[in-house]
Amino acid sequence: MKLKVLILTNHTNHTIQNSVYDLARELFVNQHSEYVDIATVGNNKNNKFFKGKNSKLFVQEVDNDFKFSDDGKHYFPADIEADIKEYDLVLLRLPQPINPTFFEFLSKFNCVFVNDPMGVILTSSKAFLMKFKNFCPPMKVCKTIEEVNEFAQNFPIVLKPIYGYGGKGIVKIESNIISDGTKTLSVSEIEKNLEEQPYLAVKFLKNVSKGDKRILVVNGKILGASLRVPASDNWLCNVAQGGTSLPSELTIEEYAIVEAVAPAMEANKITMYGIDTLENDEGKRVLSEINTTSIGGFIQLQAQQKKPYVRMVANEIFKSAFAQINNTKTQ
Repeated sequence: MKLKVLILTNHTNHTIQNSVYDLARELFVNQHSEYVDIATVGNNKNNKFFKGKNSKLFVQEVDNDFKFSDDGKHYFPADIEADIKEYDLVLLRLPQPINPTFFEFLSKFNCVFVNDPMGVILTSSKAFLMKFKNFCPPMKVCKTIEEVNEFAQNFPIVLKPIYGYGGKGIVKIESNIISDGTKTLSVSEIEKNLEEQPYLAVKFLKNVSKGDKRILVVNGKILGASLRVPASDNWLCNVAQGGTSLPSELTIEEYAIVEAVAPAMEANKITMYGIDTLENDEGKRVLSEINTTSIGGFIQLQAQQKKPYVRMVANEIFKSAFAQINNTKTQ
């Protein structure tokens, strides 16, 4: 059985490090694909589709020459008109911020999604971490400045916007000083941000300089891990914020974290995700983030460890898709 595959992305914010290009080619050459098409938010002809007003969209065929370029030429002319209903498997490579209305629109179609749109809406909120509090540092969802101040009385804390991404909007509060890693902020700025969305307040871990580990999981299998170490003048580990990525191995605590998280991912049809951990003050790795949107790190891991990780991801995506299709047929 061969599947018709569609990839949805937004090429306008891509860099050469984005893994969608390598993954698209691996899906294309895989024995289980009939063909692979790709559509981008950056194509104005797709405005109605990405606003959830039309199931039809314009796509470009993926082939062995599909690769990153600064001008995004491989996404055009996209003169093939298609309908999402025609596809068996839809790979979502849409970064944050998520448009819940569009994801709700996608969920109406009888396709296998990687990852499931409604599952992504649920799991991409940082409040989802509260389901695994036993594996996390002390944390609390704060909707008011009073709740922030109360939590900050216990220890230095980090505030993360509930729907934040890429390390954006994260601030640290220590000794009543609020900092985003580069400058000091005022209380009024925090109050303004709270009007838009709550914060997840988390105890600041003094061992953050030892790195944030990204564990990559596909179809329930751990593929590998990379340690992202912050720049010497910063406490944010994100590579986008100046951090450095290094190869790493999992600890006993991290295997336990993956084992605890996996059932919830399967229940919400999340095939591919990234689990991030930090070292707590006692020297043990604890859960800090779960990423289920545009998961990165595969090509970096492949370069570090000289293993065909992207091909492995493609194989597991098809295995998961067939399992979901067969499960639907037997119901």
